Amino acid sequence: MKSSRISKDTKLLVYKTAIRSVVIYAAETISLTSESEEKMRRFERKIVRRIMEMKKIQDQKYRILMNHEIEDIIKGEDIVRAIKARRIRWYGHLKRMEKNKHARKISEWKPGNNIKRKTKNQVGESSKKGFVKARYSRQVEENPGPDTVERNSRASENVQAIVNSEEEMVD
Repeated sequence: MKSSRISKDTKLLVYKTAIRSVVIYAAETISLTSESEEKMRRFERKIVRRIMEMKKIQDQKYRILMNHEIEDIIKGEDIVRAIKARRIRWYGHLKRMEKNKHARKISEWKPGNNIKRKTKNQVGESSKKGFVKARYSRQVEENPGPDTVERNSRASENVQAIVNSEEEMVD
């Protein structure tokens, strides 16, 4: 990149097509914080400063390019903007994809599949009682017959006896 035989425009083109592409490969998957965005922009400014070399201000006096001058050179196409454009392109690709493709399924997956789980505070004596009641009430509903009333009363007595015995064990 320091050769004077290659024009600065060609060097910038090589940077944008080859170097930047390698640096942001698979960047649509990384999470960008403001700190990491700034590091990426610093990296890009460093490369462009090397390509454009020093700016002559007077005879025998040179200075490095300022940030706003570098922004004018790259014409607002900074590395962070390129990463965000790739993300949008990838998102569009996912949305056009068939629903049975793994990448689309993974992108639309929600943790837990909307199953509500109990927290540690919710699990306790009341949930044990509820489990016992639910188990016996299912038996009552699943076996209807002519003597339903008698069976229901026996089942409710059994449930109450089990709940009472569990309460005694807890105490």
